Amino acid sequence: MTGNMARPAEQQSPGGLEWRALRFLAPYLWPAHAPRTRARVVVALALLAGAKLATVCVPLVFRRMVDLFASPDRLPLELPFALLAGYSYADWLTRTLT
Repeated sequence: MTGNMARPAEQQSPGGLEWRALRFLAPYLWPAHAPRTRARVVVALALLAGAKLATVCVPLVFRRMVDLFASPDRLPLELPFALLAGYSYADWLTRTLT
């Protein structure tokens, strides 16, 4: 074997092998004459970004919901149910998209 692949792992530059693999796979992930494949890649990346966003937002929403339950005198009745429904949806979205 020749090139970067034949060297031991400790002699390779950090991240170099990953970029080389990505450059090798790029024509298959983003083919020039296949718009449907490109659309599928864009949708997959959008769903991945949505899953990561939901993963970050779910604990923040839950924290806010718990803080609102701490003082029930300024809490409207609909808000806990709306937050609970939103939390449930975000949690479901996180589980579905990952």
